[in-house]
Amino acid sequence: MAGSIDVSFSGAVDTVHSGMGDVGDYSLWAITPATYTGGGVDNSPQEPDLIALNDGSAAGTQTLTFSQAVTNPVMAILSLGGPEQSVEYVFDKPFSILNYGPDAFGSGVSLSNPSGDTLAGINGSGIIQFSGTFSSINWTIPQVENLGWHAFQVAINPVPVPAAAWLFGSGLLGLLGIARRTKYGNDRLAQ
Repeated sequence: MAGSIDVSFSGAVDTVHSGMGDVGDYSLWAITPATYTGGGVDNSPQEPDLIALNDGSAAGTQTLTFSQAVTNPVMAILSLGGPEQSVEYVFDKPFSILNYGPDAFGSGVSLSNPSGDTLAGINGSGIIQFSGTFSSINWTIPQVENLGWHAFQVAINPVPVPAAAWLFGSGLLGLLGIARRTKYGNDRLAQ
């Protein structure tokens, strides 16, 4: 066992869709696993859990906080933006887009980095990575997505151990303000 990290999330959560990342017996992540791999990430999120977000300026700041420093965290994004509407996450940290593609809903036009630390999506699904060591990541969602919701899940590396695991169910625990303890033992992120 390499260690454990407590992770908490605060922000405007869509309580209808959070934690409900499945359709029947299928995880929304598992329907299109190739969308959530690449760039050193060798497996997609396996559990159906997700954190669905509300958006627009009234949503305020979204924050992931780690109990100890993590290195090179990866975020899986599901359905950011509408079919003809771009929605943005404006992060306080730089990131790289590792991959994007179709999502479980049969869409997935694009994820892009139009400027600075901004991620934009038009039904965008895929994975991004923050390079460096972090104790928290913050972002805002300036405009409202008119036709739906979007969601994420995160994988982290404890410092200095080079292993990572997707965090399952952290959205529901974050809703309650409870930190989730995630144990590490299986490599989830190729370095």
